[in-house]
Amino acid sequence: MRKRTIITCLIVLGCVTLAWVLLPRRSSVPAPAGPGFVYQGRTVEDWVGSVWMANADQNPEIQRVVAIGAPAVPYLVQRLQNRSSWLTRTDFYRRAWSATPGFVQGYLRPPAADSSGEEQWISALAFTLGQIGPAAEPAVPALIEIANEKRLRWSTRSYTVQALGQIGPAASNAVPALVGCLKDNRQQLRREYIRMGVGAEHGDAADLSLRGNTALALARIGMPEARAIPGLKLLLGSTNRSARIRATVALWRMDPCPSNVDLVAGLLQSADPEIRRWTAVDLGNVGAAAACFAPTLESMLESMTGETNGIRSAVESALGRIRRESSEKP
Repeated sequence: MRKRTIITCLIVLGCVTLAWVLLPRRSSVPAPAGPGFVYQGRTVEDWVGSVWMANADQNPEIQRVVAIGAPAVPYLVQRLQNRSSWLTRTDFYRRAWSATPGFVQGYLRPPAADSSGEEQWISALAFTLGQIGPAAEPAVPALIEIANEKRLRWSTRSYTVQALGQIGPAASNAVPALVGCLKDNRQQLRREYIRMGVGAEHGDAADLSLRGNTALALARIGMPEARAIPGLKLLLGSTNRSARIRATVALWRMDPCPSNVDLVAGLLQSADPEIRRWTAVDLGNVGAAAACFAPTLESMLESMTGETNGIRSAVESALGRIRRESSEKP
C-alpha cells in the first residue's frame, strides 16, 4: 500500500510539473484589451511588437514604448509570458509536438523556433521595462521568473536584474531572486562558453558582470536582506572593479552601519579616478537614499578644476539626481 501511494504521488507530481512547463503561463497583469490606443500612427501593441534588441540606438522603437509608459506594460508582460520553456526548446518536444493531434496542440505551447533569437527579444523587453522604471511595477513577477531561470543566458538574466533595479523599491518582492543571482555561477558559465568555442575565462567575466549588476539592483531597491550580505562580501575581493564598487554600495544599503558608510566614502576618495567616477555614478543610480554622501560629492566638485576624466560630469549628475529625488519625496 505504501509503495502504491508513493508511485501515485510521483505520478501526480510529474503531471503537475508537466502542466506548469507546457501550459501557457498566466500573466501577472490583466491581458490587454485589444491593440491599445494609437500613438504616433501605430497602436501600443504594434510598438511593443517592434521591440527586438536591448539597444535603443539600433532599436529606436524602444524610445516610443518608453514614452507610452505604463499603458505599454501589459503588452510587454504578455510578450514575456509567451516565451518558450526549456522543454519546448528540445528536439524531443518538437518531434512529440508534430505527432500530437491538432485539438491537443491548441492547449499546449508550440515548440520554440530559435532560442538565441528568443533570448534576444526577452532581453530587449526587460531592457524596455527597466527604462520605463517604477511605472513598470506590474511586470515584477514576470521579471522574477526570468531571473530565476538558470537555463537562460547570463546576459538575458543580467538585463532582467538591471530592470528590477531600475523599477526600484517597488520591486522589493524580487530580492530573494536577486540573492540567488549573487551566487557564484562560474562553473556553469565556463561550460557554456566552452560549448560556444570561446575561452572559459569569458565565463568568469560574465559571472562577475551578472553578480555586479545584481548588487546594483539590490542597492537601488534598497530593502535590507541579511541573506545578500555573504554574497556581497565575497564580491568585495573581486578583481572586477565595477563588481567591487557595486557590492560596496549594496552592502551599505543592506546595512548602513558606520563601517559600511566608511567603505563607500573611501571609494569616493580613492587614488584611482575610475573608482571615484563609477562610485559617483552608482550613488546617483541609488538616488535620494544616497543623500548622506551629498556633502562628500559637493566637496569633490569644489576641489576639481575643469573636467577630470569624466568625474565632474558623474558627480554633477549624481548630485542632480539625489537632490531631485530628495525634493520629490513626500
